[in-house]
Amino acid sequence: MQISHYKTIDKSDWQGRTDSETDRDNFRIHQVVELLDIAKPESEKHLAREDCTKKYAIVGYAADEGVRRNKGRTGSAQGPMVLRRVLGNSPVHLGASECLFDIGNIVCPSHDLETTQTVLSEITHALMKYNVFPICIGGGHDLAYGQGKGLYAYAKEKGERLGIINFDAHFDLKEKVDDKGNSCSSFLQLADHCKEIGQEYHCLTIGVQQATNTRVLYAKAKELGVKYISRDQLHHHKILEVANILDEFLLSVDKVYVTVCLDVFDGAFAPGVSVVSTYGITPENFFPLFKHIKLSGKMNSFSVAELNPSHDHDNLTAKLTARIIHEVLS
Repeated sequence: MQISHYKTIDKSDWQGRTDSETDRDNFRIHQVVELLDIAKPESEKHLAREDCTKKYAIVGYAADEGVRRNKGRTGSAQGPMVLRRVLGNSPVHLGASECLFDIGNIVCPSHDLETTQTVLSEITHALMKYNVFPICIGGGHDLAYGQGKGLYAYAKEKGERLGIINFDAHFDLKEKVDDKGNSCSSFLQLADHCKEIGQEYHCLTIGVQQATNTRVLYAKAKELGVKYISRDQLHHHKILEVANILDEFLLSVDKVYVTVCLDVFDGAFAPGVSVVSTYGITPENFFPLFKHIKLSGKMNSFSVAELNPSHDHDNLTAKLTARIIHEVLS
C-alpha cells in the first residue's frame, strides 16, 4: 500500500454528545468507534477479532480529483471529515458484540487518482478477507471503481456473482479522457475490468434521469446489460414495476455492493453535492428500497459519494448521509 495515499485520523475527529459513560443503551457512535492504523501490522489482529459477531469498517475517501477531471465543483474531499462529526452524534443500535472500526482516510496527492483508487481496492479486498463490511465515505464517485475492483477480486476468489446497485441520477458510463478516469466513468471502467478478469457484470442504477444522461449513455447501458429504475418510475409510484425489477436483479446475483451518489436526491434534500439535482428522488423514495435490499441479506459492502460540505446548508446533506449510514449499521 502506498503510505503517501493513506492518513490516519484522531479521536477528536469524532464528535457528539455523551448521555452516559457506562450505559451502552445511551451511547452514541463516537463512543464506540475504534480507530485503526492499517499501516501497522497490529491492526490485523483487530480486523481478525473473533469476539465480534459482525464487523464494520469506515474508510474515508478524501479525494475529489475525479470530480475536477469531470469539470465538476470540487470540495467533496472534505466530505469524510464532516460526515464523521455528524455521524458521531447518532445513537448506537449495534449489538454489544458488533464492532465498528474507522481505518482513516485515503487521500489523493499530486492529482494521482489512479494510485488512490488502487489503494482503496487493496484495502477493500483486505477488509473482505477479514469478514469486515466496508463502508466507504467520499469524496468523488470515482471511489466506486476502486472499491469495486477490490470487491470483484474477493468475489472471484469466493466464486460468487457480485452485483452493483447504484443509486444515482447518472449512469456514470462515460469514456475515460486521455486514458484517465473521472467521477463519471467508474461503472464503465468496472465493466471493462470484469471483461479483463472473466467476471460477469451485473449493475442496476436507481434514480436515473433522462435530463442528465445522453442517448449515448442509454445505448451504452443497453450494450452492457445495465438495468435501471428511473426517477419517474419512483415518483409515479409504480411500486410493482419497481419491485419486480429490483427483485429480479437481486435473484440474479449472490452478493450486492450498494453505492449511493448523493446527487440522486433532489436539491431540497441534498444541496451539498458536486452536482445538484433539480428534480431528484426523495428520502421517501430511497429508504424503502434500501431497506428491501438490506433485508435480502445480500449486501456485503456500501459507499456514499459526492458529499460537498462547502455547498451544504445547515449540514442538511451530511445529516441525510449520516441517516443512510445509520440504516446500514442498525
